[in-house]
Amino acid sequence: MNETIETQIVNVEERLRRAMLASDVSVLDELLAPGIIITSHLGELLSKQDDLAAHASGAFKINELKPSEQHIQLHGEVAIVSVRMQLLGSYQGSPANGDFRFTRVWAVSASGTWHIVAAHIGIVAGQTETLKRPASKPLDQAMNVRSATSDDVLLIFSFIQKKAEFDRNMGAFSGVLQVSEVKIRKTLFGAMPFAYVLFAESGHEVGFALYGFRYSSFASQPSIWLDDLYVDDEMRSRGAGAALMAQLAQIAQENDCTHLAWNADARNTRGLRFYQQLGAEITDQQGNRCFLRWVPWADVRSTNHHC
Repeated sequence: MNETIETQIVNVEERLRRAMLASDVSVLDELLAPGIIITSHLGELLSKQDDLAAHASGAFKINELKPSEQHIQLHGEVAIVSVRMQLLGSYQGSPANGDFRFTRVWAVSASGTWHIVAAHIGIVAGQTETLKRPASKPLDQAMNVRSATSDDVLLIFSFIQKKAEFDRNMGAFSGVLQVSEVKIRKTLFGAMPFAYVLFAESGHEVGFALYGFRYSSFASQPSIWLDDLYVDDEMRSRGAGAALMAQLAQIAQENDCTHLAWNADARNTRGLRFYQQLGAEITDQQGNRCFLRWVPWADVRSTNHHC
């Protein structure tokens, strides 16, 4: 076996392990090939964007990652690695502890560095405390959607801050928030509101949507522009996003709107899947910015999906 290449693989494997522990998205981005195929322990196919988003958003946190039984096979400029890992961490707030076997295929990139082109994660037989998709918890109360009032200024402010932090962690926002309670009160609850806010509630407010109307002189009809949609992490996949979008669809229809539109970051793969399940279409993409359009009353599919 070529000791020099084997040493290189050992080194990049260790670099990968440290990046996973630290959720270092920049290093992970470097080590994962653009078209990498990842098969999870649940048999799901995941993309590079899925993996990076899980680390960037904080959904996947690894506290300990101990390797053992590492095997390396070299085939020209391709290296196959099988390594057993004891993992302690959490996924979406639920424990993610277990004994796993990672199989990775490393190849030499166009720039001459090693990157992973395929990966598979398996559970070592006999292990019970394994990484699982968190089970949906029953809702304490039915999901309700209401319009914001001037008493909700502080709440709107907090949701905007949370949405900005979500975008920042994903790499979609790097600026400085210029929002303030005074501005929110003046622009949303003044004599002429420039936008409107909906809250999703399940015992308390768990998500919000901020939207406004646009007008087309050629169509002589309005449309809705959705500026923000955000659901608290622990309440995702429990109907809050779907309830907000359903209410927006109703508002759009009541006001004879032609459609609803918004932007989403291409790295927000979970959000994009949700929007596409609703029936929204990506009409354009500029870099990581996807432009979406939705005509819910023209689509036969139900809006009863989960976000």
